[in-house]
Order: sequence, then C-alpha cells, then structure tokens
Amino acid sequence: MTETMLLDADSHVSEPLNLWRERLPAKYRDIAPRMVTEYDGQPGAWWIIEQDRHPHNVILGFGARKTLEELQEFLKGFSFAGAHRGGWDPAQRLKDMDEDGVAGDVLYTTLGFRMFWIKDAGFQRACFRVYNDWLAEFCGHSPKRLKGLGLISLYDPKKAAE
Repeated sequence: MTETMLLDADSHVSEPLNLWRERLPAKYRDIAPRMVTEYDGQPGAWWIIEQDRHPHNVILGFGARKTLEELQEFLKGFSFAGAHRGGWDPAQRLKDMDEDGVAGDVLYTTLGFRMFWIKDAGFQRACFRVYNDWLAEFCGHSPKRLKGLGLISLYDPKKAAE
C-alpha cells in the first residue's frame, strides 16, 4: 500500500516583524510597515502599513497550533515570541510538515495582504520586493517542498509583468 502524500495549498508564513525596517531602502525605513502591541489603549498585534490608515489587529494570524485556552491567553498579551516558530523558521516548518504528513506547502503571506492598500506605488513595490526576497530565502531551504506566492504590485501592469 502506498502512503498518502498531502499537499497544503493554502498555508501561510509569519513574516518577521522587523523585516521591512531592516530591508527596505533607506528612504522608506522611517515609514516601514511595523507591528505595535497597543493601539488606542487596545492590546493586540496592530499592523501599521501607512501613517494615515487605521491599523489592523492581525493577532489571529499568529495563533497556529494553539488550543482554544492557549489562544485566549495569547490574545491577552501578544508577543511574537509566543507565535509558532514554523511560521518564520523554515527548518521548523519542515519539521512541522513531517510531523503532520505534509509533503509540500504552497505559502501565502500573512501580513503582506494588507500592503496592497499602500497608496504610493514605489513604496508598495519596495515592500513587495523585500517580502519576495525573504520568501525566496525561506523556500530556498527546501525548494521541492516549499513553494511561495510572491506579491506583485498592480499599479503598473508592465512592471508587474516583468
């Protein structure tokens, strides 16, 4: 009897929170997307992508492998350290996949989806390049098992096609 191979076609990564502050070109670092743990007195994982846009609480994106009780405790005081390491560490991701019997993952962004709302096309392209480069490094740990979907800015269709 052959063993069943599972492919996960809707898996997500957890981008390192300092990714854009560290890797964006210098002219964008002051406005780089970032996470804050409190906004208007409300705790959470508030993702800020532009100064004039209301941040979004993305805390549930970091709740992988948590029981309901653990998730409720996690929601009280978010810390990236409390998130499951397989979200941003490809070696841990591969161990998790082996444990779950998953042969391959198709990887989507978690935080990057909201960056499609960035109004400045150049800034958006720079943010997407940072994410895509990081994702390529992540998938490079096991190119046959990890397949990432990059982010493509649609402000300029010709540049998007390139």
